[in-house]
Amino acid sequence: GERRLNGAYHAEFAAKDRVEFRKEGDSQCGIVWTEYHNEWRMSIGDFKMGNTLYRHRHRPNIRAEENLGCPLEGWQEWFGRGPCPTLRALTEEEEVEDAPSDEE
Repeated sequence: GERRLNGAYHAEFAAKDRVEFRKEGDSQCGIVWTEYHNEWRMSIGDFKMGNTLYRHRHRPNIRAEENLGCPLEGWQEWFGRGPCPTLRALTEEEEVEDAPSDEE
């Protein structure tokens, strides 16, 4: 598969009609859900012209589900090769470590 997509992602934007995640350490790797497309799409901005590599039909409930509803498994190959990427959510400790500090 597209090993570059494997790893931990953090939420960058969340609204009822759009949710965006970026990979830690590689901002070109993204996962986006839009109400318009009604699916999650995983892509790499500078690879295969930014086309959707994997997709997932889960409709998120950003208030009730963990990770804003982003599925960690069950992705469908689209323009990407199999196997599908291995995703993981950031732990609370990782999120706290990466939080911007007010002490500067």
